Amino acid sequence: APVEVAEQLVATLLEALSNVARHARASSCEVAITHNDDHVRMTVRDDGVGLPDHIERRSGLTNMVDRAEVLGGTCTITRSTVRGTVVDWSLPL
Repeated sequence: APVEVAEQLVATLLEALSNVARHARASSCEVAITHNDDHVRMTVRDDGVGLPDHIERRSGLTNMVDRAEVLGGTCTITRSTVRGTVVDWSLPL
């Protein structure tokens, strides 16, 4: 349902921005949200320190992945090839 997708998108966006504010030491963050008749995609990219090699507590990252998967979507969280972290979140509509 579109309302459920929107709720999960907002919750994931808040989690991603919270992670940037608390952990990334970034000077900027970009959010892009696109959609068509078939899917919605959100990308959150920061220019911070990037994901560490070992993460002690992954609950926020796991929550973002779980929110996508429960609705048939995907979420990847990767270190940017330049600098920072990229969250790529996509759900079918």
